[in-house]
Amino acid sequence: MNLQQYFDFNRFYKLLKFDLSFNSKKYLTFLGVLIIVLFILDLILLDSTSNYRILENNNRAYFYRKSDYQVSLFITFLIALFLVVSSSFPAFRKKESTSNFLLLPASTFEKFLIQFFIRILIFSPLFILIFWVDFKLASIIYNLLDFKKDILIPDFTVWDVFSYKMKLSDKVVILLSILSFASYLLVNAVHFKKNAVLKTIVVFGIFAFTVFLLNVILSHLFLPNEVNGFDVKIFHRYLENGLRSDQFCVYVIGLFSSLFLLPLTYFKLKEKQV
Repeated sequence: MNLQQYFDFNRFYKLLKFDLSFNSKKYLTFLGVLIIVLFILDLILLDSTSNYRILENNNRAYFYRKSDYQVSLFITFLIALFLVVSSSFPAFRKKESTSNFLLLPASTFEKFLIQFFIRILIFSPLFILIFWVDFKLASIIYNLLDFKKDILIPDFTVWDVFSYKMKLSDKVVILLSILSFASYLLVNAVHFKKNAVLKTIVVFGIFAFTVFLLNVILSHLFLPNEVNGFDVKIFHRYLENGLRSDQFCVYVIGLFSSLFLLPLTYFKLKEKQV
């Protein structure tokens, strides 16, 4: 088997340079909008904090928890990742650009890898860095303008987002679940020609509702006396280390979905190439 047929570093590097130069305006515009939106959001989050302690003079001293920062970063990251990954392979939105993209002198695997590399591997740490810088700037502006007196904003590093108190195994599960989520978005970006973002939302909504409806039906079949209407009753057993069986099932799905979805994305792309 000739591996260069599937991947050649020089060919991959040229394709990467082409993608960055061809889509540079789109990437820079998106990053500019992202920086502005996150800065405004950080100001709102700081001003809406309700954490405070009572001082000796009965005044309130407000403070912002690191956990609040971590949660807000995680939620906004998932939203941004959804927008970025679901808009992958933008050339497939038009017939002319589709033909030009398929005729590029690169293998199918390299074309797949470029989108995975830029929109997942590069964007993820870049978002964390942008969010941290924006939060620092928002903290400075907030204190200068004195929106709310005596607010204490903790000083932490860019990677403190990973210091959230949980087991290492849970952190690994979350990271791999995010990879599975991104893989789902990537395969839809290849599959849908137009309105990929909207159709991805619709498909996910239909899937979630179908799973919910299936659980409702099973609950009524096996526990008719314990559920009413759209109630859901799920059996679970406690495994080792306090892990429940239903949590274990969710973990397995989050861990291994990408092992199916990433190859599916590659073969969907290969179908278009043929």
